[in-house]
Amino acid sequence: MRLQNLGYPEVEHREVALRAISRSAPFDREGNGYRDALHWYVFVDLLLTCEPEDPHAFLLSADKRAFGPARRRELLAEIEKLDVEWEVKILESISDFKVPGQFLDDEGSLDYEQERQLHDAVQDAVLAGGTPKDFTHSLAAKTEFDVADVLEVLLLDVNVEGVQIERKSRDLWINYTAQATCLVKLESVEILDEDAGDYATHRDTAVWVLDLSGNAYSSGNRIDEVASLRLDTIEGDAPA
Repeated sequence: MRLQNLGYPEVEHREVALRAISRSAPFDREGNGYRDALHWYVFVDLLLTCEPEDPHAFLLSADKRAFGPARRRELLAEIEKLDVEWEVKILESISDFKVPGQFLDDEGSLDYEQERQLHDAVQDAVLAGGTPKDFTHSLAAKTEFDVADVLEVLLLDVNVEGVQIERKSRDLWINYTAQATCLVKLESVEILDEDAGDYATHRDTAVWVLDLSGNAYSSGNRIDEVASLRLDTIEGDAPA
């Protein structure tokens, strides 16, 4: 997509003024950032009016006061409310840009040892509950009881289903999908009479199939660790 001769954004001055008064990003804490706000509105207009050939859109700016890490969460939350198809990233440097979904021709697959290392790293991350967010509460929520905690993962079978390898600087990042079948031990609480404080505690087991995704970091030929682990779906029955 080539864009030329971009005009002023379609935004009322009142909206820009209110943004400045409330010190909303990209305005700084002193209310400075009028030109940054116009740049932001142009970017938003493009997201709303352009049909994506692919879902990736990038805003590149070295102005940390307007678009740095401290303001990105607020700006990206604004994009989420637009209900657009774009996946937006805000970058500080062109060196941070990488072609989305680019496969490496000479390093497009893992060897046996790397596959084993990735399997072990994903399994360890599942046992730890997932990073950066512990998803054991999601497993417990599959029960029909009022309160439940996952006490222990008794059995775990992890199958890494797909990998995509991307280079960042001199190191490799491995985007992966995996499926894990786990047998978990639960402690559940059933409230019988809330006013009287009457409740029953149960110990149960349950089997769930977890669809997982995330990325792992590799330096040299070794996969050092799983950088993120996301729980996409849970399939299985509540314990009896």
